[in-house]
Amino acid sequence: MIWDLSIYDVVRGLVTRLPMDDDQSIGVWTPDSSSVVFSSGLSGTGKLFMRSADGNGAPELLLTTTGEKKKVSRFAFANAWTPDGASLLFWSDRGGLWLLPRQGKSEPRLLFNDANALEAEFSPDGRFLAYTSGAGPETSQVSVLAYPGLDHREPVAGEGSRAPVWRKDGRELFYLQASEQNGRLIVRVMAVPVTTTPTFSVGAARLLFEGPFRADGPFRGYDVTPDGQRFLMVRAVEQPPARITQMVLVQNWFQELKTKAPAK
Repeated sequence: MIWDLSIYDVVRGLVTRLPMDDDQSIGVWTPDSSSVVFSSGLSGTGKLFMRSADGNGAPELLLTTTGEKKKVSRFAFANAWTPDGASLLFWSDRGGLWLLPRQGKSEPRLLFNDANALEAEFSPDGRFLAYTSGAGPETSQVSVLAYPGLDHREPVAGEGSRAPVWRKDGRELFYLQASEQNGRLIVRVMAVPVTTTPTFSVGAARLLFEGPFRADGPFRGYDVTPDGQRFLMVRAVEQPPARITQMVLVQNWFQELKTKAPAK
């Protein structure tokens, strides 16, 4: 299966595929929204590229698992930029979360060693890192780490929570919870108030809305407008069973079989 990334112009309603010879997945905008970082080469030689959002110019290779750049893993997926745009946070199957400096020839460095740490995003002020941890959907949970010290971890939501997103002003965290109801996967979109100064604190979570949305992992598949008022979700659509429009009845099929495939 080949994955492609496309840019949707909300104002003009235009969809443009980012030109690329290989597959593309897990796109992350740069802080100035001028470019997109994405993974390519899911066959085992994964790379991270950055390309102008208008598709012009050649893609810039940021990281590769072989060749000139330091080998980090077989797979690497972008998560988020630091608010100043100086470093890219990405996940790899070797270690967990890494930081890749944007400028110069600095090598990526391991931020913290937890291969189950996914869906990470920096707070708007850059002082905290929200992420999903856990070995699976049932055990995943949202936590926040102080950054850059990583010396204090604060749980935000219990088991079954994932995909944290900060509101632009840093006063709220959104996340997902999923459960099966009558054979369908129902996703709940939750919001929890937070304060980041002088210390980090979490309020009581509340349900915003729920529905049969896609919540496939292991990376965040939804987004929120900067004001936290609108959500972009992928809604699961149930396909009705195909109608039977004709029936073919074959008579004397055994005689026809002996004619076409006679016994030797």
